[in-house]
Amino acid sequence: MSVNSKIINALSPLGYPVKPNEYTGSAATYFTFNYSTHGVNYNDDEPGHEMNLIQVHFICPVNSDCLGTCKDVKKRLFEAGFTYPSMLNAGYDDISNKATIGRKQHYVFECELAEGVDLDGTD
Repeated sequence: MSVNSKIINALSPLGYPVKPNEYTGSAATYFTFNYSTHGVNYNDDEPGHEMNLIQVHFICPVNSDCLGTCKDVKKRLFEAGFTYPSMLNAGYDDISNKATIGRKQHYVFECELAEGVDLDGTD
C-alpha cells in the first residue's frame, strides 16, 4: 500500500476530504498532506529502509472547536503505523479556494513512516 493510501485510509473515517498536496474542492474542513523521503539503515552503501517525513495539514473554519479532531488525527495516524505525530498550530490562513474563501484554522501534524527498500526487484 502506498504512503498516500495509508494516510487517506487513516484519516478518511473522520469524515473530511483527504487529498495529497492541494485540495481544490468546496468543503470548509479538509486535510492535505505532503512528504519527502530519504534512505536510512545503510548497509554496504545501500539503504535498508526509506524514511517518509510526512506533513498532514488540517484546515477548518475559524470558529470550529476542532481540538477533538486533532486528537483523533494523532491517534489514527499512530494506529496506522506512523510515528506518533507532533502538532503545530500554524494559526490562521486566508484561504482563497473556491467556496472555502475566508479565514481558517491551520494545524500541521508531522510524523514518519519507514518502508523497506527493494533495490534488486526480488521483493
